[in-house]
Amino acid sequence: ERTTLSGIAPGALLGQRFEVLSVLGAGGMGIVYKARDRELDDLVALKMLKRELWGDSSQLERLKSELKLARKITHPNVLRTYDFGEIDGVPYISMEYVRGVTLRYMLDQTRRLPYSAGLRLAKQLCAGLNAAHAVGVLHRDIKPENIILEPTGNAKLMDFGIARPID
Repeated sequence: ERTTLSGIAPGALLGQRFEVLSVLGAGGMGIVYKARDRELDDLVALKMLKRELWGDSSQLERLKSELKLARKITHPNVLRTYDFGEIDGVPYISMEYVRGVTLRYMLDQTRRLPYSAGLRLAKQLCAGLNAAHAVGVLHRDIKPENIILEPTGNAKLMDFGIARPID
């Protein structure tokens, strides 16, 4: 059985609630899994800290801060964040699962977006950022890896890991 950076493999059942289906991505802080929430019978994305950060209280606070800030924002161009929890001592954030690809993946495949698609993306990104700023949240990490594109063409800003309140 293949394990990942957190020691959790697809097929694992976490806390009798989340069935891990696949790895969606990994960043500096954690790994994001596609999982089925058995309690709600729904697909979610679970962001979990990497194994080497499990005991790091500053990383735990960063994860909680991400949740608190991201939960303030409700907008079609911002990935919804649901909850913070802990399973077997491993902290996680549950988020909306979006079927799609990151802008980074799209750019790696196509090298560039058509002008009209780029314009539509920019407008959606600005709308999502405006919603974040309206509730006092500064994202601070806008990059192609943090924008997911749905098959419908809708773009969502994600990963508020280094976001800060606007003073």
